[in-house]
Amino acid sequence: MIQRLAESMSEAVKIPTISHADPTKEDREVFSEFLTFLENRYPTMYAKLEIKRFGDSVLYTWRGKEEEGELFLAHYDVVPHEGQEWTTDPFGGAIEGGFVHGRGTLDDKGNCILLHEAIESLLNEGFVPQKTVYLAIGADEEVGGRRGAVEMAKHLKENGAIIHTILDEGGAVTVDAMEGGEKPFALVGLAEKGSTNFLLSLRGQGGHSSMPPPSTVIGKMATLIQKIEANPPMPRLTPTVRAMFETMAPFMGTRGKLLARIKQLFPVISKALVKSPTTNSFVRTTFSVTMIDGGNAPNVLPAKVQAVVNARILQGDSVEGIMTYLRKHLGDEVEIEVTLHEEPSKTTPHQTKEFAVLKEAIEHTFGDVVVVPYLMSGGSDARHYQVLSEHIYRFSPVVMTKEDIASIHSADEKISLENLEKGFVFFKDYLKQRSMR
Repeated sequence: MIQRLAESMSEAVKIPTISHADPTKEDREVFSEFLTFLENRYPTMYAKLEIKRFGDSVLYTWRGKEEEGELFLAHYDVVPHEGQEWTTDPFGGAIEGGFVHGRGTLDDKGNCILLHEAIESLLNEGFVPQKTVYLAIGADEEVGGRRGAVEMAKHLKENGAIIHTILDEGGAVTVDAMEGGEKPFALVGLAEKGSTNFLLSLRGQGGHSSMPPPSTVIGKMATLIQKIEANPPMPRLTPTVRAMFETMAPFMGTRGKLLARIKQLFPVISKALVKSPTTNSFVRTTFSVTMIDGGNAPNVLPAKVQAVVNARILQGDSVEGIMTYLRKHLGDEVEIEVTLHEEPSKTTPHQTKEFAVLKEAIEHTFGDVVVVPYLMSGGSDARHYQVLSEHIYRFSPVVMTKEDIASIHSADEKISLENLEKGFVFFKDYLKQRSMR
């Protein structure tokens, strides 16, 4: 089986399905090629399941004995590789050293392929689900999911689909991501921060660079950016993050004694948390200036400069509130426009039987791990399906090191053959459990 999984993953990687915010800039042929690959590789699924296309995204429906259903999500589009120093061909799909190498192996062709493999296997075994199983495969998650996930969620809602739980990509089994951890932590995302872009525009006096004013528009924008970075919102402890640290605490050595009392000691502990980019993202809305545009010649003063601020908004904050916060610190001279509006997601409760079923499946596959509630700083397609279920989990069934995490959206992304095997076992186990409960 492991050879088939590796070959399926390798073939999927070889098709460079790079998505773009502007669909006219995408290579439509490679997306069609990938869908043809799926159809040829998984003939039983295409013969027995209901399949509906939404552009290049696909919704599979595996009818069960009951109308109530379970929804599984994945995506097959990937981010570009330009400007990164890969040691292997990012779209070569090489199977070497116990790994399949290439863009998308961890984000998110791995889950896409493993879900197909698990369902194909169950169908060939004659398994009949009690509940209906839905599988939604997005083709534009990396650029917001507006053409895929949004439309598939709308279709399910309008057609009265009853969805009990949803599982998407997200956390993973981490072995060294949390310093001091005595056991692997299986991070299950219960919520994700909102990702909103604010466009700052500043106008000033243009002209020849030989006769500059006392303060140029670029200099003024630099001062505003410095203000943004020097004035982050105050840290706060949300219920999800509190549950995360309290669950980890018994397995964090001496540090765990403090984390176990994080609610009472947060004013003190937060001072340490904000010093790490990872833990800082758990306890506050963050700002990142990601783009600057201004000037088109070395001897010309621009009359306009723009900058993009990406805000990852913590539960309890809002786009409107963050807009007010920016205006307070930046003043009225700068124009501020929201160019991408995403509020923080709803939070899934974890002290439930639904979470217990997922926890059981993770422990069955990965053994002695600590299943931990988790807040995702990044985004996923899951946020578009919030109207369908109160139980949305974000978990990828792979073991990740710091090196693996750093490779996502970066160079030398790869997935181990052991992870492929464990992921396949997990999805088969969880599909059977969820569809029968």
